Amino acid sequence: MNGESGAWDKNGGIINCSNTSFINCKRAASFGTYQNYYTSDPSILKSDRSQFINCEFKWNDNFRDDTPLGAHVTLYKVYGVSFLGCDFHDTRTTPEINGVRIYSLDAKYRVIGRCLAGPSGDCSGGPLDLNWDEGTFWGLKTGIRAYNSHTLNSFVVDHCANSKSNSNSIDLISKIVAENCRIVITF
Repeated sequence: MNGESGAWDKNGGIINCSNTSFINCKRAASFGTYQNYYTSDPSILKSDRSQFINCEFKWNDNFRDDTPLGAHVTLYKVYGVSFLGCDFHDTRTTPEINGVRIYSLDAKYRVIGRCLAGPSGDCSGGPLDLNWDEGTFWGLKTGIRAYNSHTLNSFVVDHCANSKSNSNSIDLISKIVAENCRIVITF
């Protein structure tokens, strides 16, 4: 998140979205490097508080064709951004195969389904557990493209589905933890 165009040394801020649609945005959210430490112990890194809950990131036929796609969301050296039960879709009649849902470099984040059972409910089942609202990736070649160059950060994908993609659901040079995921590749 950057409030001043071109001032990449001034990052920070918290984004909390729920039940929000980002439709035909060239880039819905961009997170630049930011380190959040505990004030009681500045040597301990604290998770970012930004989160997207039950949000939709979508490109449809009203997207400007002359604008090349990048990624719905970019993350660079952030620690702890969460996507809970979010859907990343490209429903255009002729989708561009190079678009990416989430592009990250040296970032730690979670892309997980949303537990529907509430705080006292049981969401411990497998990938077809009905207590989960799965996050979905639909319509492009790559759902998540993650790279690590200077950190050991990893990302988690849990209770998500990828369908009708042209090729890769996850394209990475990184550490990965993927649990309870359904990946369906159709051509």
